Amino acid sequence: MIYIIYALLLPLEILFTLVALILSPILPFFASTVYGYTDNGSSFGFGPRLPNWLNWFQTWDNSLWGDSTFQAINGLSYLAMVKWLIRNPLPCFAEKILNDATFTIKGNNAVTDGSRAVSGWVLVNAGGLFQFVWIWQIFNTSKCIYINLGWNVRALTVGAKTPYHATFSFSPRISSFL
Repeated sequence: MIYIIYALLLPLEILFTLVALILSPILPFFASTVYGYTDNGSSFGFGPRLPNWLNWFQTWDNSLWGDSTFQAINGLSYLAMVKWLIRNPLPCFAEKILNDATFTIKGNNAVTDGSRAVSGWVLVNAGGLFQFVWIWQIFNTSKCIYINLGWNVRALTVGAKTPYHATFSFSPRISSFL
């Protein structure tokens, strides 16, 4: 059943992501300074945040200034907020908060791209959700096809804390394979 729900949500997510990208230069004008999570949920502080009726467009764990690494590169400005919104379009669409870390794994949970790249696939089920990741090296190049579908629940397999924010994902892309 969850696979059918995902298939129904996917066209909406693609459409709303395009809307989010178009609105990214306008959204910061709706922000106000509010106390909340910062630096990927590791601390609290004041920062520009969107009102609740626009919460699909904002990450739950950072202000519109982004995390500390993003801030160090981009500063604290209107342009930085626009860049953060473009980098993270529609992060809370179809998000589900999981209070249980129970999961099952099929395939190879070691698959990854980047410096420790491993080709293969993994399917993780948790809290009635799924995440399917498939990584395939493009011949003998330093690039790979990276496909991530479902909700981001794989972090639970490496000890992510609950409650956990499982975000919707449709992320086919070319990535590095070193």
